[in-house]
Amino acid sequence: MKAKLLSILLFVPLVVFLILGYRNNFAHFLWSWGRPSFFNFIYSCVFLTFWLLLLFFAIKRNARRLLRFYLIFWLLSILFTGALPFLADTALAILMLLASFVFVVPTVGITFPFTILFDADTTTISLVLVSLLMFLLGFFARRKLT
Repeated sequence: MKAKLLSILLFVPLVVFLILGYRNNFAHFLWSWGRPSFFNFIYSCVFLTFWLLLLFFAIKRNARRLLRFYLIFWLLSILFTGALPFLADTALAILMLLASFVFVVPTVGITFPFTILFDADTTTISLVLVSLLMFLLGFFARRKLT
């Protein structure tokens, strides 16, 4: 019962936050692909924090299905984020737009420091690196559980 309550307390704020943040980050993603705002950065940091809490919860409870979901999400995030610049102008553009809404939009604000430090557009590289880091954290956590 306690574990179920904890998962509900972790899941409900995540869903509410995602809906609100998706709205703001998606508008930025569609119309002003460039320098994200500080709010986009904060949203992306909180989004990644929620995923890290989910990973911690999965490790603590030895929840292999939750860990598998974590790994699949971040693997797909790596694939779609890396493929987005190459497939955006093809027949798969609608599929890529839907996939980017799920996988790229929440983390697009994390590029805020990169766009300040570097003049070049490092959006795709930084998003793939963040997704890869999150995936590797889950991968090594999974190896620790087995």
